[in-house]
Amino acid sequence: MSRLLLGLVLISGVAFADTDLWQYLSQTQHVEPIKLMQDVERQFPGVIAEFNTELDKGELKYEIEVINPRDKSLTELVYRASDGSLLHRQTEKLKSEDKNDLEAAAKILEHNQTFSQLIIQAMQTRQAVVVDAQLDRDLGINYLEVELLNADGRVKLAFDIDQQKPLPLLTWS
Repeated sequence: MSRLLLGLVLISGVAFADTDLWQYLSQTQHVEPIKLMQDVERQFPGVIAEFNTELDKGELKYEIEVINPRDKSLTELVYRASDGSLLHRQTEKLKSEDKNDLEAAAKILEHNQTFSQLIIQAMQTRQAVVVDAQLDRDLGINYLEVELLNADGRVKLAFDIDQQKPLPLLTWS
């Protein structure tokens, strides 16, 4: 019984967090995630490998990781969502556990695409805001995993980078 109650508390906590984030995103002025991603793609060499949205003490922040396959580096960026100003930047060499991300990033470059273009393709006609997205490689498939949020809640999508199409088996609500 206590496990059931704990599960309900955790699920309701996630639901409240989603509600708070959705209310913030729908009621306040902020830089659109896709717009910021496109700016980062113009300013930094490499490929965006991860995007996260975080509501930190009432302030919305975007965290972006850029992989540069040429020098095998990872640049972490944190932006204030309200005005798009850069709050933090750190670059380090890729680690062995970043190998799959590096391979997926290389595939994006091979296809002459960008992270933001893949997200737009993955979203198709969905009316939602991107809250999380990341590159991944598993079982030989390079894909983009995107988490969207709208008034109804979160939806996760997966998009095959090589085949340029959704992975329906990896789509869940």
